[in-house]
Amino acid sequence: MPQNTNSFYPMLSVRLMTFNHADFIRDAMKSIMMQVTNFPVEVVIGDDFSTDDTLKIAQEFENTSNIQIRILDRKIGDPYWKKRQEFGRLYNFYDILQNCRGKYIALLDGDDYWTDSKKLQKQVDFLEENLDYIASFHKVKVVNKDGDTVKENKFSKTSLHDFSSEMLIKGRVIPVLAWCFRNVVKDIPPEFLHSGLGDKFLSSFLGNYGKAKFQHEVEPSAYRVGEHGMWSQKDVLSKKRLNLMTVYQLWRYYDRIGKKNIANSMFKNLCIQGYKLYPLTTSLNFIDKIEKIILKSIYKLFSIMRMPIFIYNNKLRKK
Repeated sequence: MPQNTNSFYPMLSVRLMTFNHADFIRDAMKSIMMQVTNFPVEVVIGDDFSTDDTLKIAQEFENTSNIQIRILDRKIGDPYWKKRQEFGRLYNFYDILQNCRGKYIALLDGDDYWTDSKKLQKQVDFLEENLDYIASFHKVKVVNKDGDTVKENKFSKTSLHDFSSEMLIKGRVIPVLAWCFRNVVKDIPPEFLHSGLGDKFLSSFLGNYGKAKFQHEVEPSAYRVGEHGMWSQKDVLSKKRLNLMTVYQLWRYYDRIGKKNIANSMFKNLCIQGYKLYPLTTSLNFIDKIEKIILKSIYKLFSIMRMPIFIYNNKLRKK
């Protein structure tokens, strides 16, 4: 049975986020508990009020001398529940991160799993020796609900390389189960809670602290797709809206902290996408509403300005 031992000082925290993952949580937990490291590891489990046996199954796993499990205590009506009601699903992501005590953090969701027993050791070894890197990542394969490989690489081969700070800041998405990064999340800004894609926002935020290393020597982890996945269930338009929400919040963040060049780049990205603003924050104050109206007007103007170019390009294609 997992124990909360205050005398345990982890070098690395595994952020394990779960919701109705009873069919898959054993694979996730086994892949964590098989890790071979020369440093202590804590597993911080944040369950978002699952209605199945996810937590019951997670509690079957025993602490070892090197890996200790900590399940965050949550009940309907408690402070976490109230914040979750206010900010939505991303509050679980945020809250687990804030409870990670390690010098490093690795991310895993309850329906995914790792395959390399030395994954954490390889990543921490690299980061310990290369202080100019904020994070490392590795290849990820796509599997179905039964664990059969359906795609050898989640992203294109052109993504299998190091990412500069600038590339991260622009929001290059790295699968969460591949991440291992330095624990700087105590400073993660409030805009994170209003973004649509926590992994995209986190990637950009980490870019302010350094670059990311692609470690080809780490065996690919398994990203599971299927009807159980929240992301898999969303249609294309919903995914675009979530991306837009995230870019919008990144623009607000960089504008607020005075990084105008980055903020301008984010704003340009919003305009180029050409989507109407969707509900971009869980609650809009007066200033936010005025800002939203102004931005909508700019987008409409931008779309009108693009129309002649769109018509011209269509004519060229017909020729």
